[in-house]
Amino acid sequence: MKVGIGLPSTIPGVDKAALVGWARQAEERGFSSLGTIDRLVFANYESLIALAAAAAVTERIGLLTDILIVPYRVNPALLAKQAATVDALSGGRAVTPDDLEATAAAQVVTVGPGDIVLLRTGRWAAHGDEPEAKQSYDDPHDDARWGSRAGWHPACMSWLREREVAVIGCDGPQEPLPPPYPTVPGAMIHVYALHSMGMPLIDNCDFEQLGLTCAELGRWEFQFLVSPLRVVGGSGSPINPVALF
Repeated sequence: MKVGIGLPSTIPGVDKAALVGWARQAEERGFSSLGTIDRLVFANYESLIALAAAAAVTERIGLLTDILIVPYRVNPALLAKQAATVDALSGGRAVTPDDLEATAAAQVVTVGPGDIVLLRTGRWAAHGDEPEAKQSYDDPHDDARWGSRAGWHPACMSWLREREVAVIGCDGPQEPLPPPYPTVPGAMIHVYALHSMGMPLIDNCDFEQLGLTCAELGRWEFQFLVSPLRVVGGSGSPINPVALF
């Protein structure tokens, strides 16, 4: 069973030390997530900034808003940027089946057989053109060369299989980094998807404009066209997918 706890960002008198200290202790005591609520005319810290402060002093615990009031945030691009920054500062925490369920419900989407599921972590919005990690490592397989990345938690693979999803795509390398199971060697998502499930992967997509279009239309389902090159004996291909609404 997973148990979350609220971040005291709406309690008057809570200062920086108390807020970040609470976040540290929540992680140390094994809580699965820290949650905030959103208020405008109230003596509280802004919810996304409060989560960013919590992200700076924690490594594992999930971060969420129970309520996020979008209408008064009039610039959707800025809101997306803020949320992506919190995700980046939180150190690449894995997306879980609970996250998928909550997102599908919020977007009024039913994931079913033959679907392509795309995961936008905000990688490109958060990092822009800045270098993501050091360019040289003694071990070419060292995960640190990728920096920190959000991605699929391995538990998502059974969720996707149960719904007979055909393909998954991500704006990163699929794998969450640091990995949730650091003692398990290899790229777990790639092994599960390609080897065990026969599921193609689409890596390192740029979903920023797509996300803005979906938000503008209030529509999160669309036709997705992919035309890979036919490479004899190859295991992959450069592609340029197209989304049609």
